[in-house]
Amino acid sequence: MTLWMERTLTISTRTLFYWSWWLTDSCSFCKASVPILSYRRADPEETKANRKDASQWALWLGTTGENSKDIKHTKTLDCKHTKKESPMSSPTMSATDLCRNCSSTLFSPPQNDKRSGPTYNAPSCSKAEQHNTGCQTTESSLIPCDACYRVQSLLRNTGEALKDLFQSEGLPSSLQLLSDAMQDTVYPGQMTAGDVAQWAEEQIRDIRRLAKHLQDVRSTVQPLREALAKAETERDRFSSQLESMKKEFKQEVKQHQTSIVQLEFSLRKAQRSAKETEQRLQEEHKQLKREMLSLEESNTRLKEKVELQKDTLQALVNEKDELHQKVKTLCREEETCCELQQMIQEIKTQLSDTQLLLDKEKAKYQSACRQQESMHAKQKSLLERVDALDEECEELQMQLGEKEETQINLNNQLQKMSKLKEQQQAQLSEQQDIYRGLQKEKQRLQTHVDELEKHVAELMEHVQALRERERLLVAFPELNNWAQTQPQSTGNLILDMEQQQQANSLRIKVLEQENATLHKSLEKLRQGAMFNATREAPSQHT
Repeated sequence: MTLWMERTLTISTRTLFYWSWWLTDSCSFCKASVPILSYRRADPEETKANRKDASQWALWLGTTGENSKDIKHTKTLDCKHTKKESPMSSPTMSATDLCRNCSSTLFSPPQNDKRSGPTYNAPSCSKAEQHNTGCQTTESSLIPCDACYRVQSLLRNTGEALKDLFQSEGLPSSLQLLSDAMQDTVYPGQMTAGDVAQWAEEQIRDIRRLAKHLQDVRSTVQPLREALAKAETERDRFSSQLESMKKEFKQEVKQHQTSIVQLEFSLRKAQRSAKETEQRLQEEHKQLKREMLSLEESNTRLKEKVELQKDTLQALVNEKDELHQKVKTLCREEETCCELQQMIQEIKTQLSDTQLLLDKEKAKYQSACRQQESMHAKQKSLLERVDALDEECEELQMQLGEKEETQINLNNQLQKMSKLKEQQQAQLSEQQDIYRGLQKEKQRLQTHVDELEKHVAELMEHVQALRERERLLVAFPELNNWAQTQPQSTGNLILDMEQQQQANSLRIKVLEQENATLHKSLEKLRQGAMFNATREAPSQHT
């Protein structure tokens, strides 16, 4: 699109700025006066000014052979005329540029016409720089000249191209209104000099607008190109990094594959060893289960024996306690005996003084001696019994030590089982905690549900009350204070009618409910009356 715009702009500028076409009078087709075509070449100063003004967009405007061909084609005429050249005219200018039916009216650019543009600045020219040619003859036919037709056709074609370009770019065109006005009324070759000048001016204005648009586009495209170049350099750098990363990744993949093969080999070995150990452990586990069962059986038997031995030991301990108590009583009696002997010695010292008391004390002493002898005999028998019991106790303690060793082994096994039991209890406690949390959540949800049910019940009561109030207001409208007031209008007739329809439908619904209840009560009253009538009829017959 940009290339096409540049080529179109090049054709238009080369056609309009290097040559100035002026038509003084209308063609013979319109007024029998023949137009004369005149052109001039821009002087060096004008060319420099034009080049300076066109420096903004001269970079993309190229010279093509098509433009020169178009200009030469417009200058080539098929009509017959006399050849006249001026030394100030262009070498390519000849009498063929004019038609036989052109008048002898001079054609020169106006001195006070000033045109402004980026590449065109028409100064006033002297008469020596202008060249006027007339070739009208009496035999020429009154039709538009071929040069006018070709120039106007070229102008209109370039104008149409500019209009299409402006429409495609979405730009306003000054030539659009003029072209629409001349489309069906003025055909190529019938345009007056003013029309051609106005067309050229509007076309120059559009070209100037297009040049400004191209400058804006270039100012926006240039940073985008720079950003694109930077992005391409970044892309190249990233692509090189990506290639290096791909190579490193391939090497890592190869290393991983080798390590995976090694790991698979070691995994197979580990699986074989794991299977062997698993089989061995299963066998050991089965053996341990058998031993555990046998140990449990022996443990139950030993527990029964231990309980029996504990019972016998408890009985022996009770007997031993009784014997110890008896020994203590004997010791006390011995102490009393010692005290009595001391008292006897004291009494012997006082024997002379208390002869009467001596006989009594002697009798007491003899009785005490007899008692002491009997106590000594009892003590000997008890000591013998205690020795026998001690021997039995030692034997039982030896047996008890052996049983305790077996019991320690059993306790170790029981500790292992207790550890397992503790683990299971820990899991059970965790599950219980989860269960408690779920129970609390359930209670919370239950309370929330109860609150919601209570709220729903309250809302249902409120709805029931509102329904009853609605029924009463519909049944007894005199209770409603709004009955005396006029309904407020919203300003929208349709909305007011819809609201009135809703109110009427609500009243109808309430009245239908009232009618249904009245109908049911009426049916019940009729049935009661019929029942009473049927019951009174037999009584009247009797």
